[in-house]
Parts: sequence; C-alpha cells; structure tokens
Amino acid sequence: MPQTPYQRHAFVLRIWQEEGVPWRGWVQHAGSQEQAFVQSLEDLLAFLQVHTAGLLDPCTSRKEE
Repeated sequence: MPQTPYQRHAFVLRIWQEEGVPWRGWVQHAGSQEQAFVQSLEDLLAFLQVHTAGLLDPCTSRKEE
C-alpha cells in the first residue's frame, strides 16, 4: 500500500537577547510569508500551530509495518 506523502512547512526563526528580557524572536512561514514577533515560547508555538493545525502527527498516524 503506498504511503501518503507528508505535508511539509518551512519556517525562518531568529532569536536574540535584549537587555531586560530573556529573549525575543521573529518567525516567518516560508510558504505564506506571514511573520510575527514573539516574546515567549507560547507565542512561537501559537504561530506554528496556526500553520500546522491540519497536519497529522507522524508519531501517531503511521501504522507499524
């Protein structure tokens, strides 16, 4: 049985440190060019979730061969 190809997404992520804050970042979805500035891991994960919500989890969706 042929396997369904995985959907792939590419992101560009830049992280830097500024005085007084642990870190800041900028992320861009390569396909749509949408971008966001983030100040927490939660912000970053929320951005990634928007673009990957329709993907299947490869760890749980693959059947043992």
